[in-house]
Amino acid sequence: MDDNSKVGSETSCVSSDEASKTDCGWRSCTPDNIQRFASPRWLLFVICIFVFIQNMVTNGFVNVSITTLERRFDLSSSQAALISGGYDVAAGLGVVPVSYYCSNRHKGKALTAGLILYGFGSLLFASPHFFAPSYNYQDTVNSSSSFCSVSSDETDDLCDPDDAGDSSSLSNYIYIFILAQLAMGLAATPIYTIGVAYLDENVKHKVVSEYLGIFLMMAILAAAIGFIIGGTILDALYVNFITEGSPVNVDKDDDAWIGAWWLAFVVSAIVSFLAAIPMSCFPAYLPGYEDKLKEKLQASQMTNGNTDEPIVVSRTDFGKWKDLPLATWQLLKNSTYLFVSMGNCSQAIILNGTVVFMPKFLEVIYLLNAGTAATLTGLFGTTFGALSTFAAGWAVRKWKMDIYKMLKMIIISTAVVSVVMFSFFLKCPEPPLVGVSEPYNVSFTNDVKLNAQCNEQCHCSDTTYNAVCGSDGRVYFDACHAGCTVYIEESKTYGNCTCVLSEDNDELGSASDAACDTMTCTNLYIFLVLFSVAVTCFFLPGPSIDNITLRCVPHQKRSLALAVQWVLIRCLGTIPGPFLIGSLFDVSCILWNRTCDGSRGRCHSYDRPQLGVLFVVCTVGFSVLAILLYGLAYFSHAKKESRQIEKTAEMLTKIDNTHI
Repeated sequence: MDDNSKVGSETSCVSSDEASKTDCGWRSCTPDNIQRFASPRWLLFVICIFVFIQNMVTNGFVNVSITTLERRFDLSSSQAALISGGYDVAAGLGVVPVSYYCSNRHKGKALTAGLILYGFGSLLFASPHFFAPSYNYQDTVNSSSSFCSVSSDETDDLCDPDDAGDSSSLSNYIYIFILAQLAMGLAATPIYTIGVAYLDENVKHKVVSEYLGIFLMMAILAAAIGFIIGGTILDALYVNFITEGSPVNVDKDDDAWIGAWWLAFVVSAIVSFLAAIPMSCFPAYLPGYEDKLKEKLQASQMTNGNTDEPIVVSRTDFGKWKDLPLATWQLLKNSTYLFVSMGNCSQAIILNGTVVFMPKFLEVIYLLNAGTAATLTGLFGTTFGALSTFAAGWAVRKWKMDIYKMLKMIIISTAVVSVVMFSFFLKCPEPPLVGVSEPYNVSFTNDVKLNAQCNEQCHCSDTTYNAVCGSDGRVYFDACHAGCTVYIEESKTYGNCTCVLSEDNDELGSASDAACDTMTCTNLYIFLVLFSVAVTCFFLPGPSIDNITLRCVPHQKRSLALAVQWVLIRCLGTIPGPFLIGSLFDVSCILWNRTCDGSRGRCHSYDRPQLGVLFVVCTVGFSVLAILLYGLAYFSHAKKESRQIEKTAEMLTKIDNTHI
């Protein structure tokens, strides 16, 4: 009879009035054959799935798609930064109430709800592809306005009134992208606070650093994979590949090429919905939770310099809204915690801004296409960050680092970053853009402008940028501005180009589609090596900062401490970071896309030396600020420890005097 009961329990739900808080399942449905998954390793595995999806989409696919979205929806870099910032705004606003409310409740349910909402947000992000007017590659090339026409019937105003409306309606899709990012930001709120606390309270104290290292490594590795997969899709698949296939004889390096940016978001939404199933079956506490809690409380008493801080509420009551202001204020009075958080904010400004716009930086400075730039960012950037994070977590455990040693490692790694950031001065040579960076007639020093004597009879429009490469090795705004009057189908070139310089003055020059080919210069490889070093040092502090945060606050406030730190990092770091870096691109722009109604769209050409200088000033400046803040955290903790030692010595003296 016992055997039959056992078999039945393995194949059906165990019904009871109240299932155990340590059993896997759904409410009273707790099959015996899934109870083996109620372990720290399986919990880490499923949480890593969540953080993997979140980072692959938010820090991978979104960032890869930024320049493509700029071209597809005619956005400036500052507008693109709004898309990126939407995620951080929602995460920053939602993290404290969500984390505080869920700190003493079923954390698995909060993570499950986050996964489901994240899936819907990812679908919403892809939706403009299905609702916006279909993109037509042929509309951007070989149009009648692309050629030089000397007919007296032509006028200088080649704008169609409907074009201005179409461009404006496209740019309005930015609000859908922002709304999607807000949804995904709110959905990801629990993972780095509730998720970290969920792991911390269910694993042994001595392996917390290793688990956090794996957790953070998966987050960074996911971003790297997101860059690589996203870049590959942008290169391999045309945006309308399902309905139209790919345009014939189109080079992916062509400025008019738009890759299938939306595909990765649809697939990610499906994976999010599927991942919510195993996440939903985890119990509130894993078996052995009480023993691990006692171990951590003992360790906290030994290592926490703030044990004399009054506890606001008991474990049972912690999580009530009325206690939130006082609990938050007590955290901010902890100087070690505050300085570490502010130093992390300073680094987050650089990290988030450069991660979002690094593919575009490589496109502009090293003249790469969107797919290649994204793939290189993933391979040489975030991959090294993932390995660095894992190594840092292992080192903290291996050498049993205390707060002092971890802060020293953070300061040294940040100092290396500040030196390596001077690599932003490097660049590759670029063919001149005639009428923008170089005048039409190089023998004169006349003002740089698109219209010149050689094309004044062509009635060219400057609303559609379609770069062509002249036979003189210079880039022209389009075939019309190059003075080309014919298109030779056999050779795919333009002929009779009156503005293109020719070695033989008796012959007119020619031009071909797209900007002139450039050889990859050595500086690209040097930059990638130095960039990898910078990323490695950027991510080294990750596990250490989490460890310091968990160690320097009372045990019952750990979830709140992570949440408040998350808000600070979002509000002072990751939100302003993309806006700051995006503004550097806009300030350096020397050729904007102008619509028929006069509004400004995306940028076509940049002052590359100025852009490099601005990058160095910003990244080095905030790195130095971070070093100062981490230094203050070090001395603050030393002072606090000194007071604690004096207080202990005074107490021992009183005890000795009592015995005497």
